[in-house]
Amino acid sequence: MLDAGCGTGEHTLLAARRGLDATGIDASRRAIDIAKQKAIASGVQARFIVGDALALADLNEQFDTVLDSGLFHVFDDEKR
Repeated sequence: MLDAGCGTGEHTLLAARRGLDATGIDASRRAIDIAKQKAIASGVQARFIVGDALALADLNEQFDTVLDSGLFHVFDDEKR
């Protein structure tokens, strides 16, 4: 499962707690650092990547599910 624009990782960690192989991506290094610390503190296995959620093909991976919780609505139609 991929959480695009994961911020500090709440939805990514929720998915991981439910047993999913969860990855979060966000452009904010600070947000990803916080997400990683939350994962460590709670003992949850999740992967967090600093990257561009509008360039997901660059990950060269496939995901069964992609979650967007408040990301794409901030972009104009052209960027979407």
